Parts: sequence; structure tokens; C-alpha cells
Amino acid sequence: MQPINNMPVFAIQSEYVFAYRGHWELQFGRERGVYSGELCGFPYMQLLLKHPNQKIHVKQMGREILGDQVPVHLKRCENAQTFSSESLYVKNDNLIDCEAVKSYQSRLDYLANERRKAIKNNDSIRLHEIDSEFHEIATAIELAKGYRGKIKLLDCSDTTLRNRIARNINTALGIMEDQMPKFVAHLRITIQYGTSMKYSPDCKIKWVFY
Repeated sequence: MQPINNMPVFAIQSEYVFAYRGHWELQFGRERGVYSGELCGFPYMQLLLKHPNQKIHVKQMGREILGDQVPVHLKRCENAQTFSSESLYVKNDNLIDCEAVKSYQSRLDYLANERRKAIKNNDSIRLHEIDSEFHEIATAIELAKGYRGKIKLLDCSDTTLRNRIARNINTALGIMEDQMPKFVAHLRITIQYGTSMKYSPDCKIKWVFY
């Protein structure tokens, strides 16, 4: 995930914003940041902020964020030109692990490049081969069969899920730290980790999530 330098105008003016509009828009007092790319810990933080002072079990958090998401990008793709690693969340509470994500992404990037060459060279045979492999990968992802990668169930141990969510949140905080140090310091103090997680601010904050 990377900060966006030319920040768009926020849809709602407020001192405290944690919103998603195709990118993440964050504001904490005078600090402001806009981020795009891998979502990772941002949805988990937003879920906690929406329910201050309430304990949320990690399995509930996992299902809230990953749940029964459908890989929309893959369903809409007709070739290997458009692919997002965010599409690697599949039905039935299956979650593809990091090594599989890297493997899929690397292969699909290669296929996208090869497809452009095939179109340029008017090579219909190669184009058919590329599209066939792309659809094989897409089908494997949707069925969670683990093409060139292992599948991990979301319904794993509490400890594994707790560590995964905590790691995702801490990665997101690290990305934010240079641009929004006060907000990061606030979240490091107020987010409690464990099998159940909780956001406990020392005063009431009116967050805007639009």
C-alpha cells in the first residue's frame, strides 16, 4: 500500500475520518492521509473504530472482512490483462495464503505481458493458449483448489487468526507512521490485541466512515 501524494478532496469534511472510496481516506485532527493498494489491516482497523469499547472476536472480524466475498475482478475478466491480488479472496471462507498470492500474481503478470505480445504479433494460437491458462487459474481460485499454492481455511485456530490480523494492522500502522504519526500513536495505545480485540479511546470520537 502506498500513500497518494496528490490527495483528492474528501467527500465529507470532518476532523476524524476513516473511509474507503476506492482508496482509503484518513483524517485525525490536522493529519490527513490517502492510501491505495493492498488493503490488509485497514478494514480491520475500521471495524474496530466502528465499535469502540466493544470486544470483537478474531473469528468474527475475519468473517466480517473476508466472509463470502466473491472474486469480482476475476469473474469480470475475459483475459489476463486485468487482475488484482485483492481478488484472491474466495467463497466458502477459504483464504489463499501469501505464497500462493505471490505465485498467482507473478504468473498472471507474465501472462498479461505475453498476451500483449501475442496481440501485437497477431498470434491467435498463442493468444488462445494464454487465455486458456488464465481461465484455468481463475477457475482454480474461485473453486479454492490451490493452483500452485496452498489454501488456508479462514476457520483456523484462534491463535493463527489473531496473529494474522495483528500483523496486518501493524503493517498498516507502519505504512501510515511517516504521514500520520499522531494517529498511529493513538491507535497503538487504544487498540487491544488478543483472541478478542477492542478499540478503547480515552474520549468519545465521532468518526466518519462514509
